[in-house]
Amino acid sequence: MCLVTTLLKGGSLQDRLLLDEAALCRLNKMPGAPPAGWAPLTWQQRVLVLLDALKGLDYLHTPDPGTHKPKILHRDIKPSNILLDSDSHARLGDMGLARQQRPAANNVTTMTSIAGTNGFMDEYFQATGRFDESADGYAMGIAILATLTGWPAVDAVRGKLDGRCEVEGEEEIVRIADQTAQWPREVAVEVHKVGMALIKRNRDNRITVRQAKERLQSLTDEHLPPAPPAHQIVERECILCMSAPRHVRFECGHSALCRGCLDPFMQSTPRPVCPHCRSPVTRGGVLASDAVASENTFVLPRQ
Repeated sequence: MCLVTTLLKGGSLQDRLLLDEAALCRLNKMPGAPPAGWAPLTWQQRVLVLLDALKGLDYLHTPDPGTHKPKILHRDIKPSNILLDSDSHARLGDMGLARQQRPAANNVTTMTSIAGTNGFMDEYFQATGRFDESADGYAMGIAILATLTGWPAVDAVRGKLDGRCEVEGEEEIVRIADQTAQWPREVAVEVHKVGMALIKRNRDNRITVRQAKERLQSLTDEHLPPAPPAHQIVERECILCMSAPRHVRFECGHSALCRGCLDPFMQSTPRPVCPHCRSPVTRGGVLASDAVASENTFVLPRQ
């Protein structure tokens, strides 16, 4: 089994937060690295990246009997495993430690060995070897606080990030927020609250990953302009050849293919579907004449 994603040219969230010599060395090897160099992520980009990561983690945690998808625990959430594409949309990466939640495990999976990354592991998991959704949520909370502050999860001098972020009052929260991102006060305060609510020492008082996702979604709706409709999203290379521009657009609004890859894609399965939203598509492609796509783009209507 393998995971296939779009080419993630934006590097990892960890490198984009640090932008030190080692991070820039890795980022500059990415195809399409910006000629002017890598600018610090803005607060808007950081909030959207965190929201994407929370959506991905919530998807992993949500079983779907219709597709036989089980509950999956990631077990290694951290900024270096949150990968960005060229438009700063995020994907969760490195599923090497992920485990399926056993149906009879009563929402907890016991590990025979402790694995993970220092600074992101829940103390309960370290003490008992019992891993659950809350432990993934704890790691996500540390990642949120690292994104807010720009600080590493563990500092040899200042200690762990959770202790450094235990501050009260809006002024203190603004003080610890990464100034290069130009965080608005109310946004920084809410992001801090969400991160701290995921890592409470009393696990019964923690919010869930879904609740964290909903709170960041509300924050995004309030402070950021709405995302463009699917058919207006500027997309990049063909997902098959990863070289030619995407000229073929499906009726659902997503573009994915160049003209040369259209035939192989349609012949690959009896019932081809959009790679983005899984909507059915047919071979009846025609030149678009409306606002759904440009004059050089094909539209494939649904059956």
